[in-house]
Amino acid sequence: MKLSANRLLLLTAFVLAASTASAQMSDKYKEWPEGPEQWIMTADEQRAWKNVKSDAEAIDFIDLFWVRRDPTPQTAKNEFHDEFSARVRFSDAKFADRGRRGALTDRGRVFITLGNPTSASTELGYSSFHAINAGNVVNPSGGSRLRAGRDVWRWEKEDAQKFDMPKIEVVFVEQLGSGRVTRDPHRPDVMSAMPTAVRKAVVNPGLTAVPAWAPRGGLDPKILVVTETPVAPEGPAAAPKVTAVIGAAAPNPSLLPAIGSVSRLTLLRDVYAVETEVRFDPFSKITPVAAFKVNEDLGWVVQYCDPNEEDPVVRFGLRLTGTSGNEVIDRLAPPDEMMPDRMRAVPGCYMLRGLIPLEGMSAGDYQLEISILDAMGAATSTLQQSFRIE
Repeated sequence: MKLSANRLLLLTAFVLAASTASAQMSDKYKEWPEGPEQWIMTADEQRAWKNVKSDAEAIDFIDLFWVRRDPTPQTAKNEFHDEFSARVRFSDAKFADRGRRGALTDRGRVFITLGNPTSASTELGYSSFHAINAGNVVNPSGGSRLRAGRDVWRWEKEDAQKFDMPKIEVVFVEQLGSGRVTRDPHRPDVMSAMPTAVRKAVVNPGLTAVPAWAPRGGLDPKILVVTETPVAPEGPAAAPKVTAVIGAAAPNPSLLPAIGSVSRLTLLRDVYAVETEVRFDPFSKITPVAAFKVNEDLGWVVQYCDPNEEDPVVRFGLRLTGTSGNEVIDRLAPPDEMMPDRMRAVPGCYMLRGLIPLEGMSAGDYQLEISILDAMGAATSTLQQSFRIE
């Protein structure tokens, strides 16, 4: 089976060779993929973890695992990780089952992956088993029917639509004899919704290494913010310079500088059909496009975050590079500026988007580069995404 370039890149990022033959992984890291994190790991990540051989490699893997799911890059807070941890704590407290950790039960898996249902109810149902049991009503087939509790969880409207489903219903049934609560396998909705939830949780798929601004430490991530005030040679003191020092406990969980934070470059066709004033993350509804036809328009969107300014004006630059046959392509557009669209579901963040006409370009492999520019025209951050013209 042929893998896409993006998938190969992802695998390359996660496959880490052992540094020495004697390097061993401690039990706490060996057990990590067997905990509740297993419910949100992609298939590529599950395969790549098998190549992790030491604690150092496990720490790198885990740090990248979480930062790829961080909806607000370049801040000390990872809202996805916080929400995941809260769901795990709730599951452990509410769904523990016959000595089994609550987060590892069927109910824990569904709750951790999909979150709160729109509604939940407990019903009294029946379960059948093929044995004659005195004191129960025996049916003609020779099976007995016993009263058993059923929990029914439903996701409706926007709660289901964010997983590309019109409605989701999950039924949990108490197993007769053992008393264990398991998911009714005859209700397949959730098995379609959970892979979608896992895939959409990865909001920074282009990251292949842990960025400088991200917390590090694996199971015990830490981040320290150090502020330095440079001395100006003359005139007023220069603005304070904030440097992120990773790997030590922070005396204050303050934010890393988020001004100009840009991430999640995605290519698509119908770029202006994406709505931003909605209750869910609009990027979760976008289907990325990797190939465009000759003479089509290439649409692009990025997430721009600046919690310190309302309705910011963003200055940016675009560059197209690639090859078509034996020809090397390098096109640089003049700098432009735009007021991006506020994203209601992601406070402090906006959607920057635009179209690039591909008219006159030949079939080949290309790369789009988008840079955020400061007032002097220097790039403060750059994103790249590959695509094909067919």
